[in-house]
Amino acid sequence: MLTDIKSGLHEIATLLRRDSGLSAHLIAIANSAAYGGTGTIGSIEEALQRVGFGEVFRLVGVAANHAVGVPLRCYGLSAQRLLAHNLYSGLAAEAVARRKDAATQTLQRVEGTASTVGLRIFNVTLWGASHPYARTASPASIASITRDDIVRFHDANVRPQNVTITIVGDVTDAAAVAAATKLFGQWQRTGERVAVNVPAAPTPKPTTIYLFDRPGSTQSTVFIGQTAPSRSTSDFYALETMGGLFGGPTGSRLTMSLRERRPLTYAVSHYPVWRRAGDPSSIHGSSNVDATKTDSAIMVWVGELKRLAGPTPPTDAEVAFGKAAMVGSLLTRIETIDEVANRLNLLARDALPANFYDDYVRGMNRVTAAEVGAAAAKTIDPAHTAIVVVGDRKQVEPALRASGLAPVVIVDQFGVVIP
Repeated sequence: MLTDIKSGLHEIATLLRRDSGLSAHLIAIANSAAYGGTGTIGSIEEALQRVGFGEVFRLVGVAANHAVGVPLRCYGLSAQRLLAHNLYSGLAAEAVARRKDAATQTLQRVEGTASTVGLRIFNVTLWGASHPYARTASPASIASITRDDIVRFHDANVRPQNVTITIVGDVTDAAAVAAATKLFGQWQRTGERVAVNVPAAPTPKPTTIYLFDRPGSTQSTVFIGQTAPSRSTSDFYALETMGGLFGGPTGSRLTMSLRERRPLTYAVSHYPVWRRAGDPSSIHGSSNVDATKTDSAIMVWVGELKRLAGPTPPTDAEVAFGKAAMVGSLLTRIETIDEVANRLNLLARDALPANFYDDYVRGMNRVTAAEVGAAAAKTIDPAHTAIVVVGDRKQVEPALRASGLAPVVIVDQFGVVIP
């Protein structure tokens, strides 16, 4: 507090009063000949004004050093142990402060990107501000975290029953178990496995365009999507294939409509985003488009969603393309040891079986065009779709309203509606 330029005289005086000895010593110094005062000082505020914060800082340091040099016999602590405890506490506090500063700087750095703001608004509008999927960190929330908060979280969650150890490499089962046992064998289980309960998806809202004003932007960042069933749905493989043929690589429906046939964007995606088995998922995509073409791009995009769910179901050729896009890229995602380990960790996180990828390939190969079409018709809901636009309001709002596609609502960077 003494080194913080924002600290006020009253705040520091209030804190000093908690130590009567230190307060008395400070007043005595202020009345000494060294400071040449003409009158007697009787309050801490007056003493602070006369001797200055620097002298108080020195006094506090001397008092602290003296305190840690005295054993606390009633607690069975020697002076050396007390000093070690204080040192460890100081180092821990410094480490927490450094990590909080680093996390805050990262947040502030990405906050300036349209995609960060857009995704946050999309999650809030789709799931609701109180839903876990819409929860994000902020500088204020990080600043409020204390070391005690971290310790409580660690004690409650970082326990053997909540941990999965993944080992990938040229190693036998026996050697892997032996290595893990040597490192973690003494770690005792306490309590039960932590259960994470995610609320169900809220009732879908009618299609609405949520616009966040980003003055001067030459392009708009667009997110479009909806809630979706859990990955445990019987339509899992059909919806996976649908994602590949609709919003996948070059050759998919969206890229053909928005890039090849019309110069509306350079890249676009639109896939299912699966969560743990049993938890609600979403189907959504994003793209950056020229600000002057924002309305056109969204109208084409939503039009393709309507075609997919209605009059133009996927053809056999499109289904073959979707399978190739999803299954064919699987090998590129497990080329290295690190990638294999990451994939296994994801299986553990999402409570999926170890043979998930074996079943995935077989399931994708079995799915038919009729099943993909039926799943799309049942799931895709253009009438209840969230559309988020981050762009220059002056440029994009008039055309969006004139399109008549959906009501336009202005929101702030946290998805809160601005009247």
